[in-house]
Amino acid sequence: MNDLTVALAAHKAGNIEYAENLYLAYLLKKPNDINANQLLGVLYSSIRRYDDAIPLLKRALRHSPNQPFVLNNLALCYKNKQNFERAERFFQKAIQLKPDFKEAHKNYIATLSSQEVYDKALTFVDDALSHWPLELTFRLQQANIYRAMGRSSKAMKCFEKLFLENPHNTDIMHAYAVALRVNNKPREALALLLTLERSGLNAFELFHNMGNAHSDLGELQTAVHYYVRALALNCEYIESHQNLNEILWELKDQERFLSSYLSAFEKSESSSLRFSYVRTLIRIGDCSLALSFLESLNERFKLETTYFELLGMCYNGLGNKAQALVFYEKMAISDSVNVDQKLNFIRVLIESNKLSKAKLILEEILQADAKNKLAIAYLGTCLRLQADPLESELNDYCGMVKEYYIPVPDNVDTLEAFCTKICEYVRHLHTGQNQPLEQTLQGGTQTRGNLFSQDHPVVSDLLASIKSCLHDYALDTQPLISKSKYFEGLSSYQFVGSWSVKLNKDGYHSNHIHPLGTFSSVLYIKLPQKLECSNSKAGWLKLGAPNLDLQNELPPKHYVEPKVGKLVIFPSYMWHGTEKFSEDDERITIAFDVKNADFKHD
Repeated sequence: MNDLTVALAAHKAGNIEYAENLYLAYLLKKPNDINANQLLGVLYSSIRRYDDAIPLLKRALRHSPNQPFVLNNLALCYKNKQNFERAERFFQKAIQLKPDFKEAHKNYIATLSSQEVYDKALTFVDDALSHWPLELTFRLQQANIYRAMGRSSKAMKCFEKLFLENPHNTDIMHAYAVALRVNNKPREALALLLTLERSGLNAFELFHNMGNAHSDLGELQTAVHYYVRALALNCEYIESHQNLNEILWELKDQERFLSSYLSAFEKSESSSLRFSYVRTLIRIGDCSLALSFLESLNERFKLETTYFELLGMCYNGLGNKAQALVFYEKMAISDSVNVDQKLNFIRVLIESNKLSKAKLILEEILQADAKNKLAIAYLGTCLRLQADPLESELNDYCGMVKEYYIPVPDNVDTLEAFCTKICEYVRHLHTGQNQPLEQTLQGGTQTRGNLFSQDHPVVSDLLASIKSCLHDYALDTQPLISKSKYFEGLSSYQFVGSWSVKLNKDGYHSNHIHPLGTFSSVLYIKLPQKLECSNSKAGWLKLGAPNLDLQNELPPKHYVEPKVGKLVIFPSYMWHGTEKFSEDDERITIAFDVKNADFKHD
């Protein structure tokens, strides 16, 4: 048995350190050996040492360029380093050399999906299924792509068929459960996830999704339990950290809040993990601690685009806009800067009255995605600051903000009685003790999950009433579609979120927009008694005032008086918030976002 065979046996047995030493010793004698370079490259890739793996795999290709397996492994390294352009190039070459290379097809489709290039991923998976129609991985990828594209009906048909044909396949059962939860069926999802847990499956993805399902159901302490279990198996999974700490914040559990990150830092060198921690500190307004943490990081973290973005956010939060712009300018020259980072830059440009530059970047963003709601909101702010008449076309408050009183179902006598029934039901869904971490809500609580997915008669009646108002809104605003470039109108829609908010004394919403919706809303179901008969604007909905630290403050341009049973609908890109009220009572509302469906028929 030669040295390379012994190294490979140790590698397969999981004796990584011993295998590494044997590979290195072999390469000292034969530095250009193709197999040794590839195998050590694969070993480094398996332990996430991608920067060490890539040169070895490239050396193997230099001496023999037409190796599909090496190309596939090199592509995976680049995918994991988020260099998707290079990953795609090497996957394509691997498939070109070996058209029947299933693993390369699967990895390429997964890479396209991770970039949210769903149209291309769907085309590629459909092509793969034409060659391997029974391959479960491709069928599962197809279903997941449909789900990610918002084609829920098509996705659920695929998942249901897969599950019926393979009821004991754990991957399919897990994916089906995730699809059910995303399709607003968390209880059905949880039943499948519990089956997987009882079967002995011990995977961080399972526990993470169990946390998500319990969170949707308002079972926050149980959700915490499962997120902790998920992180015990994978301390680098950022979404588990985010979801866990959002719940701990709402439960006012300050002792454990953010401790998951600190524990993970002892085990992981991940920059993404550290940057997620900093973002959370900024979200709670602790920019000083965030800045100190950033400055203490290892020098290698300070070369990343996100590092400059976060420094910009910290300095902006501390009121030093000049220094914030210095770091945003450094960020902007990077090839890897993304849309969200550009929007953060735009925010500071507008606050610094550098409107021309802000508009140039906004035009670039909106040219690529004309439906980016935050970009539209920022554009409206720029136009208003420049006294541009186009702003009134973009934000036609009189025409685009509509008020309706929801229809009363036949089984209820009055509108007030209907709202009381709704209120009695949603009150028990407020299981948190603190406002959400996002901070637009102050002095109150918000329900978790999708309210409209609740299987209850009062929710069914409420949904029917709301759909009636949405029908009226679509008709009432139809003439405006041709008058405003960014006003889409309401056509075939889907709900992308629904929740209840309970504000207490001195509670309010800071100004914000809803980036995921086409249209947003508020329905008043309970108001403080004195609020309803007050001549002040306490507790009123206000629209038009941006959530920006401007040199010249822009006041609201439109107000809506709250009344029990009133539903207000408006474009999601409009800045909106509420005035604070001081009555010692509750103000309870229902809110939802709808999005125009990209696919009317599946």
